[in-house]
Amino acid sequence: METRGEYVLVGGFVLTLLVLLAGAMLWLVQASFHSQAVRYDIYFEGSIAGLDNGSAVRFNGVPVGRVREIVLDPQNLQRVRVTIEVKPDTAIRTDAVAELQIQGLTGGAYVEISGASSDAPELKAAEGQDYPVIASRHSQLEQVFNAAPELLGRLSNLADQLVDMTNEKNRAALAGTLDNLQQFTSVVVAHKQDIDETLTDLHSTMKHADSALGRLGDASTRFDQLLVQAQNLVNVLQRLADSLERNPQRLFYGDRQQGYQPK
Repeated sequence: METRGEYVLVGGFVLTLLVLLAGAMLWLVQASFHSQAVRYDIYFEGSIAGLDNGSAVRFNGVPVGRVREIVLDPQNLQRVRVTIEVKPDTAIRTDAVAELQIQGLTGGAYVEISGASSDAPELKAAEGQDYPVIASRHSQLEQVFNAAPELLGRLSNLADQLVDMTNEKNRAALAGTLDNLQQFTSVVVAHKQDIDETLTDLHSTMKHADSALGRLGDASTRFDQLLVQAQNLVNVLQRLADSLERNPQRLFYGDRQQGYQPK
C-alpha cells in the first residue's frame, strides 16, 4: 500500500509539472505574439453583437490575428472601437476595408479585412491616433440584425392573414367549393362518352371548315384574275375613247395619212 501511494504521489507530481509546462509554453507563445503583433483600430457604427475579445481577424479569408479590445468610442457613443492584433507580416494598406462577418449559421462574428491592393501605400497612424485606423463598412451581420424586426413584422402579418383565411366563414365557403367541384367532376365522368363524341364532331367540323376556307381562297384567286382582266379591258376602252375624242373623223374615215384621198 505504501508503494502504491508513492506511485500516485509521483504520478500526480509529474502530471502537475506537465500542466505547468504546457501553460508556460502557451504563455510564452502569447507573449511572443503580443510583442511582435501590429495593432490597428476599427470603428464600427451600429451593433457588433457576436464579436468578443479573442474573436478571429481574417485578411481575405486567411486568419491573421485576433480582437484584443472592444470599447465604446468616448467621442461618439454610437460607434464601437475595436482594437485588433495581426501578424507583423500582414500588409494592411490605405485602401483596406474591414467588416463583420458571421462564422456559420450559429457561430460568432469575426473581423474580415479585404480590398487592399499591392500598389497602395502602407497604412500609418495619423496624428493623435494610438494605432492606424482601418476603414469600415456596414456588414452583413448588421444588415441581418437591422432586417430582423421587419422580417418578424412580416411573419406576424402573414400569420394573421392565415388566421383570417381559416376562419369559420372561409372554411364553410371552401367546403362548398370543394363540394361543387366534386359534383362537377361526377357529371363530367358520367357524360364522358357524350363529351368525347362532341369533341370528335367538333374536330370533324373544323376539318370541313378548313376545306371550305381553302375552296374560298381558290375562288377569291379566280375572282382577282377576273378583276385584272376587266381592268385591262376598261383601260383599252378608255384609250379608244380618248383617241376618238381627239380625232372623231377616225370613226368614219380611219387614219388620215399623207396622200390619202377620201372616196
